[in-house]
Amino acid sequence: MTKQEITDKIIEIIFKNFKIEKEEISLESTFQSLGVDSLDVVEFIFDIEIEFKLIIPDNVLLEFVTVASVVDYVDKLKNKE
Repeated sequence: MTKQEITDKIIEIIFKNFKIEKEEISLESTFQSLGVDSLDVVEFIFDIEIEFKLIIPDNVLLEFVTVASVVDYVDKLKNKE
C-alpha cells in the first residue's frame, strides 16, 4: 500500500467521523485545528486499527498531533510487513 493510498484512506476516515470537508484536511492539519478532542482521536484511532488491520499501542496516541503523524505511523507499520 502506498503512502498516498494510506493518506487518502485516513482523510476519508476523518471526513466520515468528524464531518470535516476533505478540502479542509491537509497533512499539516492538527487535530486541535480541526476541532477534534482527545476522546475523538481515540475513537478515530480505533477506526484506523480496523481499516488497516493494526494494533496501535495506547502510549503512541500522544504522538498523533497532526494528520501526517498518523499517516507516517501507519505507513511505517504497513510497509514493514
